[in-house]
Amino acid sequence: MADMHKDRRTRRWITTMSCVIGCGLVACSAKDPCLSDDPRDVVKQYLQMLDAQNEAKALGCLTDEAQNALAQRAEAFNAVHADGKREPSEMLRAGHVIASTREYKKFEVQSEDESRAIVDIVMQDGAKIPVSLRRESARWAVELDITRIQTPSENSATPTGVEQTQTDKE
Repeated sequence: MADMHKDRRTRRWITTMSCVIGCGLVACSAKDPCLSDDPRDVVKQYLQMLDAQNEAKALGCLTDEAQNALAQRAEAFNAVHADGKREPSEMLRAGHVIASTREYKKFEVQSEDESRAIVDIVMQDGAKIPVSLRRESARWAVELDITRIQTPSENSATPTGVEQTQTDKE
């Protein structure tokens, strides 16, 4: 009788572990939402990563151009500040309203063609914030309006404000 209970517990344990491993494999192999064919999913995932303060993953949802611009900003910062090293993802910052997932109601596609899309983030109060995306290879990528910054080796005149955007981390 004791062997029968032990045998049932062993089978239950094996079944439970199989389920846990299976769920883990499904979760690990789940399609990355930043690779979604629906631009709304990409914007939603991007904002959720910013809300979770996972800028490294959020960086992966950006266009190659935006990623390169943030990498250049990190290099420029690191060239001037020898005491610290910043990664490109650390140059990415979002304001409270954009990053807080509690603030938005839904996502609407304003326009979409083969190479570009605009997704409106509809806020709880009905206001809309447009997010531009561009098709890069097999994925939609969030476009950021990152203006060019001056590097330390360039003109060292006082910045006019045009050289800095909300993505700068001070």
